[in-house]
Amino acid sequence: MKMKYIALLAFIAFFIVHPSLAFAQDDLDWNMSSMTDVELRNRYGDASDEIGLDDARKLMLKLVNSDRHEYDRLPKLRLQKLACDVAQAHAEDMADNRYLGHYDRSGWKAPERYNAAGGTDMVIENVSYWEVENFEAVITPQIVKNFEERWIRSPGHHRAIMTPQATHLGFGIALARHGNITVITAVQLFVVDKSDFKPVSGRIRRRGKESPVVKISGRLHSGVAFFYAAVGMEPLPEPMTPEFLNKNLSSYQTPEPFAGYLEQVAEGRQRLSNLQTRYTFALGPNGLAVKGQVELGNGDGSPGLYYIYVFVRDADGNVYPIMIQTCEVV
Repeated sequence: MKMKYIALLAFIAFFIVHPSLAFAQDDLDWNMSSMTDVELRNRYGDASDEIGLDDARKLMLKLVNSDRHEYDRLPKLRLQKLACDVAQAHAEDMADNRYLGHYDRSGWKAPERYNAAGGTDMVIENVSYWEVENFEAVITPQIVKNFEERWIRSPGHHRAIMTPQATHLGFGIALARHGNITVITAVQLFVVDKSDFKPVSGRIRRRGKESPVVKISGRLHSGVAFFYAAVGMEPLPEPMTPEFLNKNLSSYQTPEPFAGYLEQVAEGRQRLSNLQTRYTFALGPNGLAVKGQVELGNGDGSPGLYYIYVFVRDADGNVYPIMIQTCEVV
């Protein structure tokens, strides 16, 4: 019997001026091994051990929280239904089409998928792929634990799991049969749910050469304060085949900002390094209500996929993004 396992990891670095949301590929861990049917059943379970999706999610949450406590004494996460739905859809697409990637076949990454489902929070993703020949694998506690054990041993996956700002977890796991091959995929989605922002339009058509202006409105949770907003741009996504995705397991990152947006009252008092700095945001009396606008372009209405970030500062002085929204300008 042949078995192989491969995982991609996501890690994130925060910079006060230039956020780089980096997704890196771990060393490929292709475990090609010859195992008997009995050995496989002993290690990964069989039909008598099969569990449903809800139980798989509860188990993964328990494992993640245990690891977060053991390694860094971090607060426990909770399951988020939206993140679970997004993670599940990506896991199923990978399993059904036999590919692995943070990109999907539409060319979208985790933030775009989360936005398309209605989410606006910052998200960080781990993905894994497991397949075996001539073995009727099913989803079992043993397999769920195996995914987490591999993720936690990988430095990059470990960093994603240990994201200190994360508050919620989404988990998806899917199984598909392809002839004598059984494929099982898994997706972890870590969510920084510390705000409630209204979703922006996912697609805007240009009018002449004017750059579209997008209004941002939301409310921060207690414990964080608005620091600044920012906008970056990358080319519009293009469809990708499973074959292309499997051959191009390279890292990716969300675009660095070309403009930053501060509070209106901050004008003349601070700027954001070499970013174009504008002053368009207003805060409510308690500082939690946030309203403002950002420009998707440099005045020329350039087409592309725009990323809108909102950064906050917490009570310890840490600065990090809590919102990412994407918008295609066509």
